[in-house]
Amino acid sequence: MTLTMLRCLARRRPGTRAAATLILGLAAGATTLAQADEAAPEALSAPFASAFVAGMANVGYAPTASVTRTVTTGLAQQLDKNLSVDFQMPDPRAYLTSGDALASADTLLTDRDLPTNDLASATTLLLIVAWEIVHDQRMTPRQVQAVLRQSARAFEDHPLVKARQADRQQAAQLRLMVAALLHAESRHRDDADQPALRDAVQRDMLSVSNNDMRALTASDTEGLVSATGAR
Repeated sequence: MTLTMLRCLARRRPGTRAAATLILGLAAGATTLAQADEAAPEALSAPFASAFVAGMANVGYAPTASVTRTVTTGLAQQLDKNLSVDFQMPDPRAYLTSGDALASADTLLTDRDLPTNDLASATTLLLIVAWEIVHDQRMTPRQVQAVLRQSARAFEDHPLVKARQADRQQAAQLRLMVAALLHAESRHRDDADQPALRDAVQRDMLSVSNNDMRALTASDTEGLVSATGAR
């Protein structure tokens, strides 16, 4: 089972800074991609997750145990094909198959005020975790919310909106488990071992999603944007 592809590309419109455009699709089998339109930032909500679920989320799902088992087993069996990280944490595959990875992902979602059981939210979490590891910096709540809006816009008119919930669950839980794995590995490593992890995460995000995390900066209003265009 391979990771679901997501791309974050920068483009420029007259009179605006370069803004990140998210492109998301299924790497395993599906080839249709959807491109997000840039939109004006929305006012912050409190709590933001509740407002998002009520007004923006269109790629939610009701998780089933059978899909979770399929995703977990597939990722554990092919972990080396998805990620180049030389894990130092004890038994990353057991971390997946025990359910600890998904439980940790839910904790991370709650910590960032992100909705659960939603593909846009899962995409946001993976982008956040990867960006924070590569940049050795934590995003602010406003930046997190901007990335969530950005991810949600990317799914407008995407085939997954009309797909089976099982397909959305599979795509989301792949992202969630990888995000949890990377976060746990970062927490496990000493400071001296963090640069190697940063390089691996940068390499893997480029490989599976064409996201150059080092070239992106976090904006309070636009999400992940080209660092060059944001200057």
